[in-house]
Amino acid sequence: TVMVTHDRNEALALAGRVAVLINGRLRQIGLPGEVFSSPVDEEVAGFVGVENILLGTVVAQKDGIASVSIEGRQVEAVSQLLPGAAVTVCLRPEDVTLSIPEPKAAASTARNRLSGRLVTTSHLGSQVRVTLDCGFPLVALITQRSCAELGLAPGREVVASFKASSVHLIAKSSVFQTTDAI
Repeated sequence: TVMVTHDRNEALALAGRVAVLINGRLRQIGLPGEVFSSPVDEEVAGFVGVENILLGTVVAQKDGIASVSIEGRQVEAVSQLLPGAAVTVCLRPEDVTLSIPEPKAAASTARNRLSGRLVTTSHLGSQVRVTLDCGFPLVALITQRSCAELGLAPGREVVASFKASSVHLIAKSSVFQTTDAI
């Protein structure tokens, strides 16, 4: 059965395989989890709901963790890309956790902790879309309850945390090709 939809949640829930078409061109084919977490380029990333699409450069590589410089800030990502690689950094807003700065941060498996300032909030039913300035724009998607408990309002200082495994890097020379059949 072939089903056509623009509803990302519907595609994730029902599809065995996903094909992304943009402007009549097939851009990516794969399992839903692969396409949604590892888009092949910036356009596909935006189409599947990645809101944090940033340009960076790999500055270090150690044990499968790449350090990427974005506007002078460092972000770590699971990647084998080597220093000097120009990359697009993709991070889904639901993978970003917010907290209030504390003198001693709680233990966490999140390798990335960026201090920032809250710029805007947009209420979306049970969730809140939060835009931060961390030296570069960063979008988080949190619950209404978390927003209220943290007392979030424009200008508030926050810490954005996310795991290195949540960051997807696309090498700027990456060109999509597939031999998969639909």
